[in-house]
Amino acid sequence: MKRFRFLVWGMVLISLGFTLILFFLAPHHVVMHFNDTGMADNWGNRAGLFLQPVLLAVITFICDRLAYSRRKRDGLEAMTIITYREWRFVSFVFIVLLIFGGLQLYQSGILS
Repeated sequence: MKRFRFLVWGMVLISLGFTLILFFLAPHHVVMHFNDTGMADNWGNRAGLFLQPVLLAVITFICDRLAYSRRKRDGLEAMTIITYREWRFVSFVFIVLLIFGGLQLYQSGILS
């Protein structure tokens, strides 16, 4: 379970570090919302970039709790390896990390 938590919460820290870098590179106003055609229709302060790491932390917390409860239910608390179910959570958090990172680049105008 320690390895699983190291991986998923490490991704949250990577997201936070990436956001800190973008915060200093982004203009003062960044896109906060895109309409259905992909055009920007709402702008906000660049501090809004921190929404994605917070959402990723919430998603990671939910995955962590689900993984822990499943491990406890199956009696695998003493097992040190990452189970198949936990790898699915790791993959999910990684995909969300990539999507949020791309969205942040698009919001800040670096990836236009």
